[in-house]
Amino acid sequence: MSGTGFTGLLSAADWKKYLSDESGFKCLISGPCALAGEIEAALRSSLSRLGVTFALHLTPDSLNSFETLAEESFMGVVLFGDDDREASFYKYGYLKGSGKTVLAISKGKETGSESPEESGLRLPDGFFSSFLEERLSERVIRLILESVPCALVQYMTECAVRDSEGRPTGDISRLSERLASIPSGEGSSYEELISIDREFSEWAQSLGISVPPEIPLRLAFLYTRALETGPDADVFPECRERALAIYESIIARGCAGLVGALARKKLGDIILLFPASSNAGTENIERAESLYREALDMIGPGVHSRERSSILNNLGLALAGLGVSIGSDDYIQAAADSFAASLSEGGQGFSAYEKSVVDFNLGAAYL
Repeated sequence: MSGTGFTGLLSAADWKKYLSDESGFKCLISGPCALAGEIEAALRSSLSRLGVTFALHLTPDSLNSFETLAEESFMGVVLFGDDDREASFYKYGYLKGSGKTVLAISKGKETGSESPEESGLRLPDGFFSSFLEERLSERVIRLILESVPCALVQYMTECAVRDSEGRPTGDISRLSERLASIPSGEGSSYEELISIDREFSEWAQSLGISVPPEIPLRLAFLYTRALETGPDADVFPECRERALAIYESIIARGCAGLVGALARKKLGDIILLFPASSNAGTENIERAESLYREALDMIGPGVHSRERSSILNNLGLALAGLGVSIGSDDYIQAAADSFAASLSEGGQGFSAYEKSVVDFNLGAAYL
Protein backbone atom coordinates (compact mmCIF):
# COMPACT_ATOMS: atom_id res chain seq x y z
CA MET A 1 0.00 0.00 0.00
CA SER A 2 1.32 3.44 -0.97
CA GLY A 3 0.21 6.90 -1.98
CA THR A 4 0.90 6.19 -5.65
CA GLY A 5 -2.71 5.24 -6.41
CA PHE A 6 -4.04 8.40 -4.82
CA THR A 7 -1.76 10.73 -6.75
CA GLY A 8 -4.06 10.49 -9.77
CA LEU A 9 -7.28 10.15 -7.81
CA LEU A 10 -6.87 13.35 -5.82
CA SER A 11 -6.29 15.38 -8.99
CA ALA A 12 -9.24 13.90 -10.90
CA ALA A 13 -11.62 16.85 -10.77
CA ASP A 14 -14.19 15.03 -12.88
CA TRP A 15 -14.58 12.18 -10.35
CA LYS A 16 -17.17 12.80 -7.63
CA LYS A 17 -15.12 10.98 -5.02
CA TYR A 18 -16.57 12.77 -1.99
CA LEU A 19 -20.00 12.55 -0.32
CA SER A 20 -21.98 15.71 0.38
CA ASP A 21 -25.72 15.00 0.09
CA GLU A 22 -26.37 15.13 3.84
CA SER A 23 -28.63 18.01 4.90
CA GLY A 24 -29.88 19.59 8.10
CA PHE A 25 -33.40 19.21 6.72
CA LYS A 26 -34.45 15.60 7.11
CA CYS A 27 -37.68 13.83 6.24
CA LEU A 28 -38.08 10.89 8.63
CA ILE A 29 -39.57 7.66 7.28
CA SER A 30 -40.45 5.03 9.85
CA GLY A 31 -41.78 1.62 8.93
CA PRO A 32 -40.93 -1.70 7.26
CA CYS A 33 -37.43 -1.74 5.80
CA ALA A 34 -38.32 -2.70 2.22
CA LEU A 35 -41.13 -0.19 1.83
CA ALA A 36 -39.18 2.68 3.44
CA GLY A 37 -36.29 1.91 1.10
CA GLU A 38 -38.61 1.98 -1.93
CA ILE A 39 -39.95 5.40 -0.95
CA GLU A 40 -36.46 6.78 -0.44
CA ALA A 41 -35.25 5.44 -3.80
CA ALA A 42 -38.26 6.90 -5.61
CA LEU A 43 -37.92 10.36 -4.08
CA ARG A 44 -34.18 10.74 -3.46
CA SER A 45 -33.34 12.84 -6.53
CA SER A 46 -36.44 15.05 -6.26
CA LEU A 47 -35.88 15.82 -2.59
CA SER A 48 -32.16 16.35 -3.14
CA ARG A 49 -33.02 19.26 -5.42
CA LEU A 50 -34.97 20.76 -2.51
CA GLY A 51 -32.00 20.30 -0.15
CA VAL A 52 -33.78 17.54 1.76
CA THR A 53 -32.50 14.11 2.76
CA PHE A 54 -34.22 11.11 4.28
CA ALA A 55 -33.70 9.65 7.73
CA LEU A 56 -34.83 6.02 7.94
CA HIS A 57 -36.01 4.41 11.16
CA LEU A 58 -36.47 0.71 10.50
CA THR A 59 -36.43 -0.83 14.01
CA PRO A 60 -39.87 -0.53 15.66
CA ASP A 61 -38.65 -1.36 19.17
CA SER A 62 -35.96 1.34 19.25
CA LEU A 63 -38.03 4.34 20.31
CA ASN A 64 -35.12 6.33 21.76
CA SER A 65 -33.40 6.52 18.39
CA PHE A 66 -36.74 7.37 16.77
CA GLU A 67 -37.26 10.29 19.14
CA THR A 68 -33.79 11.65 18.38
CA LEU A 69 -34.42 11.48 14.63
CA ALA A 70 -37.92 12.96 15.03
CA GLU A 71 -36.59 15.97 16.92
CA GLU A 72 -34.02 16.61 14.17
CA SER A 73 -36.48 16.20 11.28
CA PHE A 74 -38.83 18.80 9.81
CA MET A 75 -41.48 16.23 8.82
CA GLY A 76 -42.21 12.54 9.08
CA VAL A 77 -43.89 9.67 7.26
CA VAL A 78 -45.15 6.80 9.45
CA LEU A 79 -45.93 3.55 7.63
CA PHE A 80 -48.60 1.47 9.40
CA GLY A 81 -48.12 -2.21 8.57
CA ASP A 82 -49.73 -5.37 9.87
CA ASP A 83 -47.29 -5.57 12.78
CA ASP A 84 -46.14 -3.10 15.43
CA ARG A 85 -49.19 -0.87 15.07
CA GLU A 86 -48.89 0.29 18.67
CA ALA A 87 -45.39 1.62 17.96
CA SER A 88 -46.70 3.27 14.78
CA PHE A 89 -49.44 5.09 16.70
CA TYR A 90 -46.85 6.25 19.23
CA LYS A 91 -44.52 7.56 16.50
CA TYR A 92 -47.35 9.33 14.70
CA GLY A 93 -48.42 10.96 17.97
CA TYR A 94 -44.84 11.92 18.86
CA LEU A 95 -44.37 13.74 15.55
CA LYS A 96 -47.81 15.38 15.77
CA GLY A 97 -47.15 16.47 19.34
CA SER A 98 -43.82 17.98 18.24
CA GLY A 99 -45.66 20.21 15.77
CA LYS A 100 -44.15 18.49 12.74
CA THR A 101 -45.89 17.78 9.47
CA VAL A 102 -46.59 14.05 9.50
CA LEU A 103 -48.23 11.65 7.05
CA ALA A 104 -49.79 8.38 8.24
CA ILE A 105 -49.86 5.77 5.47
CA SER A 106 -51.61 2.48 6.10
CA LYS A 107 -51.18 -0.85 4.40
CA GLY A 108 -54.43 -2.09 2.90
CA LYS A 109 -57.48 -0.61 1.18
CA GLU A 110 -59.41 2.47 2.21
CA THR A 111 -62.68 1.22 3.74
CA GLY A 112 -64.45 4.46 4.59
CA SER A 113 -64.68 6.64 7.67
CA GLU A 114 -64.89 5.28 11.17
CA SER A 115 -64.29 1.71 10.06
CA PRO A 116 -63.03 -0.56 12.85
CA GLU A 117 -59.35 -1.42 12.60
CA GLU A 118 -58.04 -4.91 13.30
CA SER A 119 -57.14 -3.72 16.77
CA GLY A 120 -60.77 -2.83 17.48
CA LEU A 121 -60.08 0.92 17.42
CA ARG A 122 -62.31 3.32 15.57
CA LEU A 123 -60.30 6.06 13.93
CA PRO A 124 -61.66 9.45 12.88
CA ASP A 125 -62.34 10.13 9.23
CA GLY A 126 -59.16 11.23 7.48
CA PHE A 127 -56.78 9.78 10.08
CA PHE A 128 -54.70 8.08 7.38
CA SER A 129 -53.20 10.34 4.74
CA SER A 130 -53.16 7.55 2.15
CA PHE A 131 -53.23 3.79 1.74
CA LEU A 132 -50.93 1.20 0.18
CA GLU A 133 -52.30 -2.00 -1.27
CA GLU A 134 -49.82 -4.35 -2.92
CA ARG A 135 -47.03 -1.99 -3.90
CA LEU A 136 -45.83 1.59 -3.69
CA SER A 137 -48.16 3.79 -5.73
CA GLU A 138 -47.64 7.03 -7.62
CA ARG A 139 -50.35 8.59 -5.46
CA VAL A 140 -48.33 8.01 -2.28
CA ILE A 141 -45.13 9.28 -3.88
CA ARG A 142 -46.92 12.41 -5.13
CA LEU A 143 -48.49 13.00 -1.71
CA ILE A 144 -45.10 12.97 0.04
CA LEU A 145 -43.43 15.11 -2.62
CA GLU A 146 -46.21 17.70 -2.54
CA SER A 147 -46.11 17.87 1.27
CA VAL A 148 -42.39 18.67 1.54
CA PRO A 149 -42.31 22.36 0.45
CA CYS A 150 -45.15 23.34 2.81
CA ALA A 151 -43.54 21.38 5.64
CA LEU A 152 -40.23 23.18 5.05
CA VAL A 153 -41.94 26.58 5.18
CA GLN A 154 -43.82 25.66 8.36
CA TYR A 155 -40.67 24.37 10.06
CA MET A 156 -38.49 27.37 9.24
CA THR A 157 -41.27 29.78 10.23
CA GLU A 158 -41.74 28.03 13.56
CA CYS A 159 -37.97 28.13 14.20
CA ALA A 160 -38.06 31.89 13.63
CA VAL A 161 -41.07 32.32 15.94
CA ARG A 162 -39.34 30.17 18.57
CA ASP A 163 -36.22 32.32 18.62
CA SER A 164 -38.09 35.64 18.48
CA GLU A 165 -39.30 35.02 22.07
CA GLY A 166 -42.71 36.56 21.52
CA ARG A 167 -41.61 39.57 19.51
CA PRO A 168 -43.56 40.39 16.32
CA THR A 169 -42.05 38.31 13.53
CA GLY A 170 -43.38 40.26 10.54
CA ASP A 171 -43.82 38.43 7.26
CA ILE A 172 -41.38 35.70 8.15
CA SER A 173 -43.49 33.02 6.46
CA ARG A 174 -43.00 34.81 3.12
CA LEU A 175 -39.22 34.73 3.58
CA SER A 176 -39.37 31.06 4.58
CA GLU A 177 -41.44 30.28 1.51
CA ARG A 178 -38.90 31.96 -0.76
CA LEU A 179 -36.01 30.10 0.90
CA ALA A 180 -37.80 26.75 0.63
CA SER A 181 -38.50 27.29 -3.07
CA ILE A 182 -34.86 27.78 -4.12
CA PRO A 183 -33.63 24.55 -5.73
CA SER A 184 -30.18 23.32 -4.80
CA GLY A 185 -27.60 22.85 -7.52
CA GLU A 186 -28.25 23.67 -11.15
CA GLY A 187 -31.11 26.09 -11.77
CA SER A 188 -30.66 27.94 -8.49
CA SER A 189 -30.56 31.72 -8.49
CA TYR A 190 -27.50 33.20 -6.82
CA GLU A 191 -29.08 36.66 -6.79
CA GLU A 192 -32.22 35.36 -5.07
CA LEU A 193 -30.12 33.50 -2.51
CA ILE A 194 -28.12 36.65 -1.69
CA SER A 195 -31.35 38.65 -1.38
CA ILE A 196 -32.97 36.18 1.03
CA ASP A 197 -29.76 35.92 3.05
CA ARG A 198 -29.69 39.70 3.47
CA GLU A 199 -33.40 39.95 4.33
CA PHE A 200 -33.16 37.29 7.04
CA SER A 201 -30.20 39.18 8.55
CA GLU A 202 -32.15 42.45 8.47
CA TRP A 203 -35.16 40.76 10.07
CA ALA A 204 -33.02 39.37 12.91
CA GLN A 205 -31.26 42.71 13.45
CA SER A 206 -34.58 44.50 13.70
CA LEU A 207 -35.54 42.17 16.58
CA GLY A 208 -32.11 42.19 18.20
CA ILE A 209 -31.73 38.40 17.85
CA SER A 210 -29.65 35.96 15.85
CA VAL A 211 -31.14 34.19 12.86
CA PRO A 212 -32.25 30.69 14.01
CA PRO A 213 -29.38 28.28 13.18
CA GLU A 214 -31.63 26.10 11.01
CA ILE A 215 -32.01 28.97 8.51
CA PRO A 216 -28.31 29.86 7.98
CA LEU A 217 -27.59 26.12 7.79
CA ARG A 218 -29.96 25.91 4.83
CA LEU A 219 -28.51 29.07 3.28
CA ALA A 220 -24.98 27.68 3.61
CA PHE A 221 -26.10 24.35 2.16
CA LEU A 222 -27.39 26.18 -0.94
CA TYR A 223 -24.16 28.20 -1.27
CA THR A 224 -22.19 24.95 -1.02
CA ARG A 225 -24.31 23.26 -3.67
CA ALA A 226 -23.66 26.26 -5.92
CA LEU A 227 -19.93 25.61 -5.51
CA GLU A 228 -20.36 21.96 -6.44
CA THR A 229 -22.24 22.73 -9.64
CA GLY A 230 -19.55 25.10 -10.91
CA PRO A 231 -20.75 28.72 -10.72
CA ASP A 232 -19.31 31.51 -12.85
CA ALA A 233 -15.76 32.48 -11.96
CA ASP A 234 -16.88 35.83 -10.53
CA VAL A 235 -19.52 34.20 -8.31
CA PHE A 236 -17.38 31.30 -7.03
CA PRO A 237 -15.33 33.28 -4.44
CA GLU A 238 -18.47 34.99 -3.12
CA CYS A 239 -20.30 31.67 -2.68
CA ARG A 240 -17.26 30.14 -1.01
CA GLU A 241 -16.64 33.01 1.41
CA ARG A 242 -20.29 33.30 2.41
CA ALA A 243 -20.62 29.55 3.02
CA LEU A 244 -17.41 29.55 5.07
CA ALA A 245 -18.63 32.51 7.15
CA ILE A 246 -21.99 30.88 7.90
CA TYR A 247 -20.49 27.53 8.94
CA GLU A 248 -17.91 29.30 11.13
CA SER A 249 -20.70 31.35 12.78
CA ILE A 250 -22.77 28.24 13.54
CA ILE A 251 -19.73 26.64 15.16
CA ALA A 252 -19.00 29.83 17.13
CA ARG A 253 -22.58 29.81 18.45
CA GLY A 254 -21.88 26.45 20.08
CA CYS A 255 -24.62 24.57 18.22
CA ALA A 256 -24.53 20.94 19.32
CA GLY A 257 -25.79 17.67 17.88
CA LEU A 258 -26.48 17.24 14.20
CA VAL A 259 -26.43 20.97 13.38
CA GLY A 260 -22.97 21.42 14.93
CA ALA A 261 -21.67 18.25 13.28
CA LEU A 262 -22.94 19.22 9.83
CA ALA A 263 -21.47 22.73 10.13
CA ARG A 264 -18.04 21.19 10.83
CA LYS A 265 -18.37 18.57 8.12
CA LYS A 266 -19.47 21.05 5.45
CA LEU A 267 -16.77 23.53 6.50
CA GLY A 268 -14.19 20.76 6.16
CA ASP A 269 -15.54 19.91 2.69
CA ILE A 270 -15.11 23.47 1.43
CA ILE A 271 -11.61 23.83 2.90
CA LEU A 272 -10.50 20.46 1.49
CA LEU A 273 -12.30 20.34 -1.85
CA PHE A 274 -12.65 24.00 -2.82
CA PRO A 275 -9.45 25.69 -1.59
CA ALA A 276 -8.95 29.40 -2.21
CA SER A 277 -5.57 28.64 -3.79
CA SER A 278 -3.66 25.56 -4.86
CA ASN A 279 -0.48 26.34 -2.93
CA ALA A 280 -1.70 26.27 0.68
CA GLY A 281 0.49 23.28 1.55
CA THR A 282 -1.00 20.82 4.01
CA GLU A 283 -2.69 23.43 6.23
CA ASN A 284 -6.09 23.09 4.55
CA ILE A 285 -5.97 19.30 4.67
CA GLU A 286 -4.99 19.27 8.35
CA ARG A 287 -7.79 21.70 9.22
CA ALA A 288 -10.32 19.58 7.33
CA GLU A 289 -9.12 16.43 9.10
CA SER A 290 -9.59 18.13 12.47
CA LEU A 291 -13.09 19.32 11.56
CA TYR A 292 -14.17 15.86 10.39
CA ARG A 293 -12.96 14.29 13.65
CA GLU A 294 -14.83 16.91 15.69
CA ALA A 295 -17.98 16.22 13.68
CA LEU A 296 -17.73 12.48 14.32
CA ASP A 297 -17.50 13.11 18.06
CA MET A 298 -20.76 15.10 18.00
CA ILE A 299 -23.03 12.39 16.55
CA GLY A 300 -23.19 8.80 17.66
CA PRO A 301 -23.16 5.65 15.52
CA GLY A 302 -26.44 3.98 14.68
CA VAL A 303 -28.75 6.99 14.83
CA HIS A 304 -26.80 9.13 12.35
CA SER A 305 -25.29 6.39 10.20
CA ARG A 306 -25.56 8.23 6.90
CA GLU A 307 -23.94 11.40 8.18
CA ARG A 308 -21.15 9.48 9.89
CA SER A 309 -20.53 7.45 6.73
CA SER A 310 -20.20 10.62 4.69
CA ILE A 311 -17.84 12.18 7.23
CA LEU A 312 -15.69 9.03 7.38
CA ASN A 313 -15.39 8.89 3.59
CA ASN A 314 -14.29 12.52 3.36
CA LEU A 315 -11.96 12.07 6.33
CA GLY A 316 -10.36 9.26 4.34
CA LEU A 317 -9.78 11.66 1.46
CA ALA A 318 -8.13 14.15 3.82
CA LEU A 319 -5.87 11.44 5.27
CA ALA A 320 -4.99 10.23 1.77
CA GLY A 321 -4.14 13.79 0.79
CA LEU A 322 -1.79 14.07 3.74
CA GLY A 323 -0.25 10.72 2.87
CA VAL A 324 0.46 11.83 -0.69
CA SER A 325 1.73 15.27 0.39
CA ILE A 326 4.25 14.03 2.93
CA GLY A 327 4.88 10.57 1.48
CA SER A 328 3.51 8.59 4.43
CA ASP A 329 2.10 5.08 4.02
CA ASP A 330 0.72 5.31 7.55
CA TYR A 331 -1.69 8.04 6.44
CA ILE A 332 -2.74 5.95 3.42
CA GLN A 333 -3.46 3.03 5.75
CA ALA A 334 -5.47 5.34 7.99
CA ALA A 335 -7.38 6.51 4.90
CA ALA A 336 -8.20 2.91 3.96
CA ASP A 337 -9.41 2.26 7.51
CA SER A 338 -11.64 5.33 7.31
CA PHE A 339 -13.16 4.23 3.99
CA ALA A 340 -13.79 0.75 5.42
CA ALA A 341 -15.46 2.30 8.48
CA SER A 342 -17.61 4.41 6.15
CA LEU A 343 -18.88 1.30 4.38
CA SER A 344 -19.55 -0.39 7.72
CA GLU A 345 -21.49 2.59 9.10
CA GLY A 346 -23.49 3.10 5.89
CA GLY A 347 -25.17 -0.28 5.96
CA GLN A 348 -28.73 -0.29 4.62
CA GLY A 349 -28.84 3.49 4.50
CA PHE A 350 -26.26 3.72 1.70
CA SER A 351 -27.50 4.22 -1.85
CA ALA A 352 -25.83 2.28 -4.66
CA TYR A 353 -24.10 5.51 -5.74
CA GLU A 354 -22.75 6.27 -2.27
CA LYS A 355 -21.48 2.73 -1.83
CA SER A 356 -19.76 2.79 -5.23
CA VAL A 357 -17.94 6.03 -4.34
CA VAL A 358 -16.56 4.63 -1.09
CA ASP A 359 -15.71 1.26 -2.66
CA PHE A 360 -13.77 3.13 -5.35
CA ASN A 361 -11.86 5.14 -2.74
CA LEU A 362 -11.10 2.03 -0.71
CA GLY A 363 -9.79 0.26 -3.80
CA ALA A 364 -7.55 3.22 -4.64
CA ALA A 365 -6.10 3.13 -1.14
CA TYR A 366 -4.88 -0.43 -1.72
CA LEU A 367 -3.01 0.28 -4.99
